[in-house]
Amino acid sequence: MSKESTGFDDNRERMLAQVRADMPSAVHAFVKAYSTNSLRAAINAHCLECCYLDRIAIRGCTATNCGLWNIRPFQRKRHHENRVTPRKRVPERPVLADRIHDKGECPANVSRGKKGP
Repeated sequence: MSKESTGFDDNRERMLAQVRADMPSAVHAFVKAYSTNSLRAAINAHCLECCYLDRIAIRGCTATNCGLWNIRPFQRKRHHENRVTPRKRVPERPVLADRIHDKGECPANVSRGKKGP
C-alpha cells in the first residue's frame, strides 16, 4: 500500500500510518478528526486511540473518570416503544482535588503520564 501524503504534521502522519497498519477501516475516523472541527469526530478518534482501535472495548469502557465516558461512541442504543431511552446519569462526584485517581482512569491519560481528567 502506498503512503499517501495528507498534509498533517509528523505526529498525525505517524498515527495515521499506525492505524493504516493495524486497522485500515478506522483511518477515516482519524482523518475526519484531524481535518475538521467536528467534536464528534474528535471524540471518536480519541476513544479509538485510548482503547487500541477496539470498538467493543469502547462499548464496555470502565474508565468512568474519563470526561468523555458518557458520550463515548459505539454504544448500543436501547429502544423502548420505538424511543431511545436517556443515558444513565453518573452520580455526582467530589471536586477534583478530593478525587482518588487510582481507579477509572482514562488509559490514554495514564499512558501519557497525565493525572486525572
